[in-house]
Amino acid sequence: MRAAVRRFDKNRPGRKTSNEEWKNPHDPQAKVGRTKDGACDMIYKPEHVSDLESGAIAQAEVLEGDHADTKALSERVASAVEVVNRIVANQENGVVRSLTADKGYFAVEEIAQIQEFDIRTVIGDANAARRRKEALAAPLRKTLHRAACAVKSQSGKALLRKRGMHLERSFEHVLDEGGLRRATLQGTENLTKRHKIAAACF
Repeated sequence: MRAAVRRFDKNRPGRKTSNEEWKNPHDPQAKVGRTKDGACDMIYKPEHVSDLESGAIAQAEVLEGDHADTKALSERVASAVEVVNRIVANQENGVVRSLTADKGYFAVEEIAQIQEFDIRTVIGDANAARRRKEALAAPLRKTLHRAACAVKSQSGKALLRKRGMHLERSFEHVLDEGGLRRATLQGTENLTKRHKIAAACF
């Protein structure tokens, strides 16, 4: 199985958010951020981990609006792998072989941990041009090399194309057609439960 991960809402690059100043007293986990149409609102971040061979959503979660993509990425990947392995326990090809995501998910330390799970990472390094590789330890330099080779390979490029196809489709169905673009619940726990139901229907 080849997995992919994506999260929905992005703050514009370089823009300072005011989450330290703005708080919703009724929904403290909602954070200031940009919606899909560019408006500023209190948001959450739905995230899907999908199978790039079937398009099925293996794991769905709603994170706080200011949750960094790279924060605890390896833990979320390990959780998704555990779910997949339970589902396909009796199949030979039930092992997650690769993880594909956009550049926002790239953090050397997290990528290194994921590669230790024997999972190929197809995630571009947004800071590749200005990264000082000589300042990194040898294992991390090896991590960067393996990640760069995966992205540049023909198979890696094919996976990145599949990521756009399957993940965009799942968000279209769940958020737009499924009516979850706007939340009617509060808190990540309640929203995640609701989002999992929609993902299961998808």
